[in-house]
Amino acid sequence: MSFAKLTGRNKTGLCDVCGQNIEMQELEQWNRQGHVFVWHPLPHRAPCGAHCIGGDYDEGETDVHIPYRGVCPRCGAQAIRMIHILEHVDAGERAVFYQYTADYDSAQPFLFELEKLKDGSWVASGSWGLHRSFSLEEAVPAAAVYFPWIVDSTTD
Repeated sequence: MSFAKLTGRNKTGLCDVCGQNIEMQELEQWNRQGHVFVWHPLPHRAPCGAHCIGGDYDEGETDVHIPYRGVCPRCGAQAIRMIHILEHVDAGERAVFYQYTADYDSAQPFLFELEKLKDGSWVASGSWGLHRSFSLEEAVPAAAVYFPWIVDSTTD
């Protein structure tokens, strides 16, 4: 859990998602890393005209530049792309590996989700960022720390 409050300070900076020079606000946060100050983009439009996810958007909004797991309806940009699937057939589980296409966090270029088979469909049951994994060959063993069966699995 984390807590944050606005400091009242603003500055101009680059959005990590759309790359535009935008207004940002400073937040004071208390989280797992301790007490930190971070700059958060204010709501803005991406160059394509859609609401940029980097600056938040209203729930239910569909005109969004790089929605999580989606495609921008105006320019086709994506935040992440699926790159690998490992299945644990006997347990009805699979690990799905994604790679970020936007520079959200250079220390976490990969993400993996554990999905479980429920009523014939795959349902996500958790996701983890794979810090310091800069290739799929590094990401798979890093994910095996959470679920050892990944090491012995094969790709479908």
